Amino acid sequence: MTGTGWQDWAAEMTGHTMGCDLRNAPAEPVLDLGVAISKAIPGTGETIGVTVLLSNTGGADAENVYVTMDPIQYATYVPESSTGNGDPLPDVDGLPAVINGGVLATVASGETITLAFNVKIDANAGGKVLHLAAHAALDEYPTKTAVQDIPIVQLRWPKLSMTHTVNSNPIGTGEVLTATLTLNNTGDGDARGVRVTADPVAYTTYVGGSTKVNGAAEADQGGTSALYADGLYVNVPAGGVTTITWSMKVANNAGGQKLKLAAEAELEGHEDVYAGVEVTVVEAIPAAFEKLFATISATQAAGGFRFVYSGHVLFNGLAGQAQAAWNAGNKKLAIQHLEKIMFYATWRGRFGTTPELFYAGGPVNWADQINTAAQKVRDLIKAS
Repeated sequence: MTGTGWQDWAAEMTGHTMGCDLRNAPAEPVLDLGVAISKAIPGTGETIGVTVLLSNTGGADAENVYVTMDPIQYATYVPESSTGNGDPLPDVDGLPAVINGGVLATVASGETITLAFNVKIDANAGGKVLHLAAHAALDEYPTKTAVQDIPIVQLRWPKLSMTHTVNSNPIGTGEVLTATLTLNNTGDGDARGVRVTADPVAYTTYVGGSTKVNGAAEADQGGTSALYADGLYVNVPAGGVTTITWSMKVANNAGGQKLKLAAEAELEGHEDVYAGVEVTVVEAIPAAFEKLFATISATQAAGGFRFVYSGHVLFNGLAGQAQAAWNAGNKKLAIQHLEKIMFYATWRGRFGTTPELFYAGGPVNWADQINTAAQKVRDLIKAS
């Protein structure tokens, strides 16, 4: 179209409105989708947050947007951690709904919604890639997809366990009980700054200055063990062991009680570890007898034998029977066993001669010595 023909057409069209005027087009939703994690570089064994962000920058609401996410390899979902716009969302068969079935959402014009949950990176996933893929589908519009591929770094992690033992169970009244905590680290990373605490034990008194870590003394806090106060901070090397010991004296009136010992080890970023032990308290045979048991023995002599002070199996056996009877509340039987010890400890026999009894190194009258030994036993028990 040239010359006057073009001019005539232009004049004819002047004042007419084109049928495709965009100023009157209906408003539409415009969706933007993203996916992100809470750490720039995820490491093995770490728990991280995963967030799906869906925005509508268009002029109309987006109704019934179907949001899904692919299953995530090399990570395990943390149960009941799923949220929508910060509000809890129910799990679906142990998984977040966005992964198992999908979520329907309405996104108003100018609004952004979030779907979030936590996962724990597998311990053996070092060098792998964390692949995150989210999708948002709206009828009559192309599906939106957001993808993130993030390398996983291998981290070293401690793995703590703890045992609680004592030097004697049962323990006698008035005796000193020594407790030991053994912390084992079977992981491949050092455990640094582990805070260890223990509950004070009823019917006992802490022995000042007795707290030790790997045999080295630890300062008390406020007149008691740091374990009972603000806590004792220790390190446990990878593959290594750390021991903590402390002592307490059992009250004289604690007979028949159960001492409950309990301790806790805390390491930031890890689950707390607990250990405990229950100790039975029995009435102790007087210390005078313990000293006697430790010093009696028998030695062979020409033509016979002689009992002397220094620890023989006969007396150990009788001492054990006496202690068992005492613990069982049968003091009469305990006295009988102890009388035998006192008697045998004073007797020396020779074949072909009249037996003589010895006490404290000198011969004495048989009958008098037996009566004296028995009375000593009774007096000691009565005094206890």
